[in-house]
Amino acid sequence: MITYIRLILLLLVCIIISFTDIKRGKIQNQTIFFISGIGIVFDLIFYIFVERSLIVLFLSNAISLFLIGIILYAVGIWAGGDSKLLGVVAIIFPAELYWHCNYANCSLLAVLVLAFLSGYLYLFIDSLYFAMKHKKVISVKKGLNKVKTFLLGYLRTLVYIAAINQVYSYFVYTHIQINNVIYLSFLMLSVIVLNKFIIFKEKCIVLSFFVFDVGMVLFTGYVPISTKWENYIFIFVFMLMRIFFEEYNYEEINIDQLQEGMILSTTSTLHFLQSKVKGLPTISDESLKSRITKEELESIKRWKNSKYGRKTIVIVRKVPFAIFISIGIVLYLIIGEVLI
Repeated sequence: MITYIRLILLLLVCIIISFTDIKRGKIQNQTIFFISGIGIVFDLIFYIFVERSLIVLFLSNAISLFLIGIILYAVGIWAGGDSKLLGVVAIIFPAELYWHCNYANCSLLAVLVLAFLSGYLYLFIDSLYFAMKHKKVISVKKGLNKVKTFLLGYLRTLVYIAAINQVYSYFVYTHIQINNVIYLSFLMLSVIVLNKFIIFKEKCIVLSFFVFDVGMVLFTGYVPISTKWENYIFIFVFMLMRIFFEEYNYEEINIDQLQEGMILSTTSTLHFLQSKVKGLPTISDESLKSRITKEELESIKRWKNSKYGRKTIVIVRKVPFAIFISIGIVLYLIIGEVLI
């Protein structure tokens, strides 16, 4: 009975939060805190009085999701509401319904993987539609530059991934054996973080990790790419899709259509530097941290009619992610019921 109550609570919060995220672009804290409170009460009843053997399993999965949510928020990939929703999932999702995986059973992380996969599928279809609708075709020269940038970025990422694999294989594997789905999701998260910060693109940093990789190969005799090569192919496709999304991730709109919470492109904010209008946004890094405030919106509207103003502006097209977390939960339940 308690299992079904928690499931109903989880699906209810997903429906409410997905609706508000799509409709208003915000996730209400009151909803999250209220349902989390109810979920904690049922957790205490279940894991203390009904099934104590699942406490460790529950805590390992919950802590893992909490940490990932914090990281995704800290690097500006997720909004605070998305991270809080992931926390609610960690609290309410019944441990007795986790997938039974070998080794370290943090299978609830698969919800995150399924959420990202469904999100990427949507972005691919949406970007394709946007490209055809606006007849936006990449020139040959620009395309070649994109390929060059992608290949260099992939090789750079491989250096870091190889280092992670070496550390895991030599120092961690003998103590903790992590399920490959969980490990692959960790690598995906690493790719996002590595490509987010400029410091990881510095030649001296990349060279240092490359020397570490070579040293570990000579010391251990283990070549990272020689095993689980499918992970490297998956990362290749993952990064390639990111390049495709970024190309069709912008939209030019009239400033009158601009709304609070939208994200301006970096190029658009550079136009503000020569203006004397006060309260304009600083240079955008195109992450969720660069969402414009109500005051900045008013300043931009004043800037439109100033000496250096323009009637249109380029925004970054962002998709509410709460709906994909909800889809990930539903897919997890279906796969667990049918296949696992």
